[in-house]
Amino acid sequence: DFKWQELEDKEDCEELDHEIQLQKTHCHSIIQKKEDLIKEFQEALKNKDDEYVKSLKKQGEDIDRLIALMRVQFNGMRDEYNTQLNEIEAAFRLEREEILRKNETEIEILFKK
Repeated sequence: DFKWQELEDKEDCEELDHEIQLQKTHCHSIIQKKEDLIKEFQEALKNKDDEYVKSLKKQGEDIDRLIALMRVQFNGMRDEYNTQLNEIEAAFRLEREEILRKNETEIEILFKK
């Protein structure tokens, strides 16, 4: 505001024109700096957006990889449990057959008496 007051006090047209041109140059410089700053902020924002998209993509890939590993681990555990269950059932059948034979033998002995 002070600069404009100085310009109003000028009486010589050439001096006034010169001061106005200086003021215009200064304003143009300020506007150019502002536009450069805006461009810099837009580039920074675009870079951050790109970084965010890459991060989301990597996170998605990590999740897919984790799910695949969990699936492999689950299938391995299921197979191991099935194997153990089959072994337990086989042992139970053998034990049952042995008990049945023993009981059958006892019954035969009792009938022979």
